[in-house]
Amino acid sequence: MQLICTDCYKYLTNLGETRPSGMAAFKCAVCDKKTRSAFGVCCSEQDVYDIKETVNQQLYLKFETQQLADGAALREAAIAAAEHSSGENWQQLVSNAIRTVALANETFTTDQVWSVVGKSRGVDSRAMGPAMRRAENLGYVAQTLDTSLTREKEAHCRPKRIWQSRIYNGSMRPKCYKHGESPCPECP
Repeated sequence: MQLICTDCYKYLTNLGETRPSGMAAFKCAVCDKKTRSAFGVCCSEQDVYDIKETVNQQLYLKFETQQLADGAALREAAIAAAEHSSGENWQQLVSNAIRTVALANETFTTDQVWSVVGKSRGVDSRAMGPAMRRAENLGYVAQTLDTSLTREKEAHCRPKRIWQSRIYNGSMRPKCYKHGESPCPECP
């Protein structure tokens, strides 16, 4: 039997009973801290192992959640920086190019948009991401899970997302997300 401190006791569910430790100080079997608590919990080695696993899982989940939150914030900051660095004129040019490509193609990649826009000196190619996101928010395009290998040699044939046009066939009104029709008889 081993003693654990009352702080670690909160992870227990009827695994032991609180009783006087009989010592002025003892080392907790879970957190390895020395404690001066007059009371401890008497547990088997298996119970201590289970408690340690529970604590480790909870700490890992807390860390993983923080990492995801930090990652999302960094992603949003990078997107905003790329969009800001491209300039308003370029953003308008790309927006028109995306609309043109979406009107002419049922599905497409950003390679086709780049062929309409042309590579501009001083414009970061990462600025295409925010432009596609804006086009998606406007209802021109929708993401798919499909990819296609890029034709850009500097991108080394990496996979690129295939985008679904919501305005294909010249319909100026985006397709309804709920009903998939353009124009939708039920939505304004």
